[in-house]
Amino acid sequence: MAHLEPTDVFADRPVARPPSAVRQGEVHAFHYGPSLEARLRRYWPHLLVFALFSSSFVFAMRWWKPVRYASTVVLLVEDQNRPAQVGPAAKEPAPGIMYAYHLATSTAVLDHLIASFDLGAHYGTNISDPMGHAATVQALLDAIQTHNPDEQCLAVTVLDTDRELAAAMANAIGERLVALSERNKEEKLERSVTLYANILERAQVRNKEQRDQLTGSVAAELAALQGRQMSSSDKMELQRTLDLLHASYGATDELHRSLDFSTELLDQPGPPSIMASRAAMLDTAPSKEVLALRAGLWTFPTALLVALGVLILLHFHGQEVVAMWRAPSVKPHPRA
Repeated sequence: MAHLEPTDVFADRPVARPPSAVRQGEVHAFHYGPSLEARLRRYWPHLLVFALFSSSFVFAMRWWKPVRYASTVVLLVEDQNRPAQVGPAAKEPAPGIMYAYHLATSTAVLDHLIASFDLGAHYGTNISDPMGHAATVQALLDAIQTHNPDEQCLAVTVLDTDRELAAAMANAIGERLVALSERNKEEKLERSVTLYANILERAQVRNKEQRDQLTGSVAAELAALQGRQMSSSDKMELQRTLDLLHASYGATDELHRSLDFSTELLDQPGPPSIMASRAAMLDTAPSKEVLALRAGLWTFPTALLVALGVLILLHFHGQEVVAMWRAPSVKPHPRA
């Protein structure tokens, strides 16, 4: 046995453990790096920050996006010029529906809405300026939508950021259309009555002129025949005068024909009749704050799951992804 001096120094040799003593986690870490559990413990704050950022971004975007509420008024259009068609035959819009459709976006309706609800201040335009008035009308046209659920109904929808204003404007459009329809019917009736009176007056004047002319002719013939003996020529002249007198009653027939023609004019159907079927109601859609909160709450777990999926993908296939990312692109050789 060798003698050891106090000054002799020996280096410590590491004692190797048997393979069975090496833990599985160390072997996994030795071959593939940190385990998935270790990566989750390390990057979970990053995942939360990413989810919070995504949720906040979506919340802010939904908050600043204006919400347009819709209110619809339904009108019943009765067109006397065309009978109602039900089923597959009713494919094309009836003339009454087209009449009501164009009337809903007419200048009379738009100017009435602009004046009644001060839409210049609502849309931030100056209606006293021609360009501002045009911008107000265009904004109002963009807010009005019309469609026909069936052949006899017209639905007018108004979109606006103020739900109460949208319902009020929709009901105002319905009331204005009904009023314009009644006014057009009254104007048509007045025109027909005026035409009827003119025809009747002209027929009466013409009838009176003809009767006066014929009566004068008969009186002149009778005065000429008095005091002399009637010859054959006088008899023929008297017969001609009697024929003229009989023809004077034909003017009464012309008067009757004029009256019949005027009556047909009055019986012709007028413009379509528009009646209110269902008034517009307030839109029950959630407010902008509720929609933004829902969007933010829905985005948070979604973003968290997406970030977790990306982390798991990089854990198992990170080397392949990095290799594909760093691989140089192969350019085709130019043709000889």
